[in-house]
Amino acid sequence: MSSIQHRRKVVEQLRREAAVRRINVSTAVEDLKKYIEEHKNEDYILIGFHSQKANPFQNERTMIGYCYAVGHQLKNIRLRKHYLKFHVFAIEYGQKF
Repeated sequence: MSSIQHRRKVVEQLRREAAVRRINVSTAVEDLKKYIEEHKNEDYILIGFHSQKANPFQNERTMIGYCYAVGHQLKNIRLRKHYLKFHVFAIEYGQKF
């Protein structure tokens, strides 16, 4: 890709980003809180699973594999490191998700 093509793509992306409707952080937070409240019955972290078979994290091996897969996908190395530390800590102390 030539330098001109690259710059055109960058300009197109900047125009798309400039066209995005902006809202205040306070409005976004209220919307997020409302969404969470409306969907809390669907959140397995809050309500748990109806049976152990429905729980994809029912044993440590599955959980460790999941943590590795998700942590591996994180681009930011610091985030990946903290994410994996948290989940390994949770597994060691028997926390259920």
